[in-house]
Amino acid sequence: MNHKQSSSESGQVLVILVLVMVGLLAFTALAIDGGILLADRRGAQNAGDAAVLAGGFRIANSLDDYVLDIQMDYESWDCDHPDMATATDYGVIDAVNKADDNGYPIGTSGNITGSITVQCEQGLDMGSYEDKYVDTTAQISSQVDTAFAHFAFDGPLLNSIIAISRVRPRMPLAFGYAIYAFGDGCGPGSDPGGINFDGGGGGGSVIVNGGGMFSNTCITGNGGVDVIVNDGFGIGYLGDNECNGSNCSVSPAPTQQTEPLPDWALLFPEPDCSGLSSQPDPPNGTATISRGIYDGFTVNGSDNLTLEPGLYCFTGNLNATGGTITGEGVTIYMQSGGINIGGGMDDVDLSAPGFVGEEEDGKAGMLIYMAEDNEGVISLTGNSNTTFTGVIFAANPDSEIDISGTADAVFNCQLIAGMVTVGGAAQITVNFDYGLVHKLPARLTLEK
Repeated sequence: MNHKQSSSESGQVLVILVLVMVGLLAFTALAIDGGILLADRRGAQNAGDAAVLAGGFRIANSLDDYVLDIQMDYESWDCDHPDMATATDYGVIDAVNKADDNGYPIGTSGNITGSITVQCEQGLDMGSYEDKYVDTTAQISSQVDTAFAHFAFDGPLLNSIIAISRVRPRMPLAFGYAIYAFGDGCGPGSDPGGINFDGGGGGGSVIVNGGGMFSNTCITGNGGVDVIVNDGFGIGYLGDNECNGSNCSVSPAPTQQTEPLPDWALLFPEPDCSGLSSQPDPPNGTATISRGIYDGFTVNGSDNLTLEPGLYCFTGNLNATGGTITGEGVTIYMQSGGINIGGGMDDVDLSAPGFVGEEEDGKAGMLIYMAEDNEGVISLTGNSNTTFTGVIFAANPDSEIDISGTADAVFNCQLIAGMVTVGGAAQITVNFDYGLVHKLPARLTLEK
């Protein structure tokens, strides 16, 4: 009988099974150690972020601290001043303490090495503005105890993170430009925008003292108006400059930029009218009214209207065509409707609050604020008996501020709108006073 001889295959499945088990163990080890590394990195990054935010928050508060007698803002910013060193030293202390609270001590402790540093920028030239800030940086490295990786690799496995917070100083809206137009269009029309100078066909002049001007689009003009900017940032624009001929002339020569101002330069907190009560229209003749919510009213003829200090919220038009209107320490908030104060007024004297204690007192330095969803017009015609003091800000990109004069008129204002028109046959003077305008609080951001 013939017997067939065959080779034995016993044991081959065992080899394959061993190889599969080794692979599975390797993937398991990778998953476990990868999870350990990721968890440690996440913990280190969270600790670093929390540390630099705590340090930046302390720096921001210390730079504007009456107890420490430190008031350092955009205008007085000085990286070499002892007050800056005081503020940053406090920031480092708070950052170190926060990192330690989260289990990542600064210095060298066990498997963790960390450092906190601060760097002050005196004024980085961004073309259209100077960026001033203090950076707080946390660097943390941690040696990670792994479950399996140390069998295959020599030396420890390290996680390294960097976190950076940035504090910008308290500053005026739009970096303190006396006139800022942020609309997307150019000139009057259905898509308004830019800065427009109008001589009214009879010449005239515009003088801007301090602050300078900037347009996100163009500068236009007509009527042979002369524009002079003194002691400011000069004149910047992004689109076209049509004020270089007989229609208008500008001195110093405008400079074309490539970048607009950042959006956060206009982050104004809208007033809260919820604590105010509705008020009736003021009577004709001589009257004194108090802060509150108004549908809108007209001042004319021989009316003599006095506004007590505080916040005035309007849901309709404010028209003043004659008589007098005065108010010291007032903020006029146009939720809807527009403002027209004509040149036939006998006397106008309106000024923004200098200091506010609560929302109903208005906004410090803000004279007129037009809501972001309000596309109305603020039209102010000045004469030798008119005085406006404070910021006039129309927050909608399609809004318009129109400043003119029937005689030599002075506006102690900062003018901000989608389009700003300034002109008339008389001389119009815009005085920007850093101490009389609204200022944004210090800005803290996490950069990395």
